[in-house]
Parts: sequence; C-alpha cells; structure tokens
Amino acid sequence: MQKAGAKCPVKRLWISSLTEEAIREGFSNLRDAADFQPLYEAGLSRAIGDWLLGMNATRLYTMKYGQNRQVLSIGRVQTPTLALIVNRQLEIQNFVPKQYWVLNTVYRDTTFSALIRKSDEELALEAEKQKEALAAGKKPKKEEENRGIDPITDRARGEELLARIKDVPFTVTSVTKKEGREAPLRLFDLTSLQVECNKKFAYSADDTLKKGLRGYETWTAPLEGTTLTKSKKVFDNSKVTDHHAIIPTGQPPVNLTDRERMVFDLIARRFIAVFYPDCRFSTTTVMGEADSVEFKTSGRQILDPGWRVVFTVNAATQEGNGDECHGDGRQAGGQRRTARRPEGERHRPSLHPCRHH
Repeated sequence: MQKAGAKCPVKRLWISSLTEEAIREGFSNLRDAADFQPLYEAGLSRAIGDWLLGMNATRLYTMKYGQNRQVLSIGRVQTPTLALIVNRQLEIQNFVPKQYWVLNTVYRDTTFSALIRKSDEELALEAEKQKEALAAGKKPKKEEENRGIDPITDRARGEELLARIKDVPFTVTSVTKKEGREAPLRLFDLTSLQVECNKKFAYSADDTLKKGLRGYETWTAPLEGTTLTKSKKVFDNSKVTDHHAIIPTGQPPVNLTDRERMVFDLIARRFIAVFYPDCRFSTTTVMGEADSVEFKTSGRQILDPGWRVVFTVNAATQEGNGDECHGDGRQAGGQRRTARRPEGERHRPSLHPCRHH
C-alpha cells in the first residue's frame, strides 16, 4: 500500500490463535494500522537488511569462495549465530582440563563435602551479577562469608588434609532449615517447547514444529468448584506481543499420532499446572567440622507437591548434594536437631580425584 500511495483507512486483524472464537473476536475488534507502525518499520528494516546483506553477501561469498561447487549462504541472523557457535566450539577445543581433588567424609550414613572457598574470579563474577540485579531493580542476594579451604589442586595437599582429619572426631556445628515455594513452570513458547521435546523425546526442532491424550480429568477434577487464581506471571495481556503462550485451544484433539499426542500431552499438563498452588519444600543445611576443616551437606524435602502432582512427581522425592534426608533428625530432611552441640563422633573421610570439564 505504501508503494501504491494508498491513503484510505487501514485496519489490522490482530490475533495470535487460529481458533474460530479467536478469529471472530479479532474481526469484531479490528485495530488501526497506525498502532502497528513501529512493528511495520521494524519488519521493513529486516527485509531491507535481508536484501542488502543476505542476497548481496551470499552472491559475493559464493562467487569468491564457493569455487563453483556450493552456495555459501550469508544472513543477518544465521551468520552471527554461526559465529557464536564456532567461537564456543573453539573455546571447548582449546579448554585445558585441570586436575583437582574433592575431600568428602561419611558421617552417620550421610556424605559431607569439604567447604571450598570461592576464588577471586568467582567473587568478581558474583559482584558483577549483583550489579546487574541492582540495575534491573531486583533485590540483591545477601552476602555470605567466604569460608572454607582453598581448592585442592594437588594430591599431596589432599592427602595431608585427609591424614589430618582421619582420626579426629566429626562434630555437627549447625543445622538450618528453610522453607520455600516453587511456582508452576512457565507456559511454553515455541522455543521452550522444542527444547523440552528434544530432552524428553529426542525430537528435533522441526519434528516438534510438525507434531503437536490422555484423560486429563484426573488433574482438572481437583480444580472443580474452586476459584482459579490468575497470576500476573501467566495472565497479562500487556506483555503479549506477537504470540501468546502455546496452550490447548479448547477443541478436543482427534486423530493424533503417537508423536503428536506426546507433544500435546506436554502442552496440556503445563497449562493445567499453572492453576495449581505453588510447590512447598523445605531445604535443610547441615554443617560440620573435623580439626577446623568445615564440611557441608544439604537436602530438600517436598512438603506439599502442589502443581507437581500434574507431572506425577513423587511427593517424597528429595534432592541434595549429600545423602537424602531421614526422619530421625540426623540429616537435612528430618526434624531439627537439639540446640545442644553434639559430641564428636567417628567418620570416614575420603579423597576423590576429579577433572574440570
């Protein structure tokens, strides 16, 4: 219309779903084209860039370096992206692994790891992240004391530490317990759906794009008769640009292949989960020491699975960097220890070689 010099009023159909309901609603609420002028200009700029760089540079590189055997495609998006991949691959190839050792000890059937002091590089990186968080208006994390031993980079020092604590009683110095909440996972966009399908089903991005049940009454029944809260993290029209998240349309899926059904199952469960309450969990950290060498272990216990039931997660599942929790109060998931400092007890320390990757 710009090339034709048309001056008539222009309305745009603005929809992000192709269901009949969405199309009818879109036609009943046509919007003025002037509202989308910045988007039009952005698209025009991309098209010009494709012509200037993509077509011309592709012809140049093909003629100069293709040697009449192949087309060398150059693009405003693909070429910088390829450069990122190549640079990362070069970093991987040039990476030199460094040997280090980990000092562990087993106390009351629980594995504790020696507390390692953060390096100057790690502290500098954390400080940079704190600055970025402050600039973004986020609440900075509370600074913690940089405690522990230096990384064990040679076996002789590791064996020295092992001999030092081997015959020394192990003492639990503190047990802290903190409850937290985990919100439901964000709804899928195309990229996150492709990543999830690749992880779960080994689908390629193209496979996911082309694909896409079970009895969901099991998961929707607990929501009947309840007031469904709409979190602004999920339901916020002001944040929708080109497309809203990928969600079920309300039309029953029919004649799906097994692969399509698996993709739909992911989308439907993720959508149902956002109406469930947060998952509540408890994280417990246990600190101990032997001859002034500090050790640490932690574990997480699910208190209320909340939205996780939609994904058939076992509510008793626990995660941690040591052995999992027991109900006798000895470790992360059990009841809190008494305030009295326990007497030192025997433990089984060990030294394990590792390599940076």
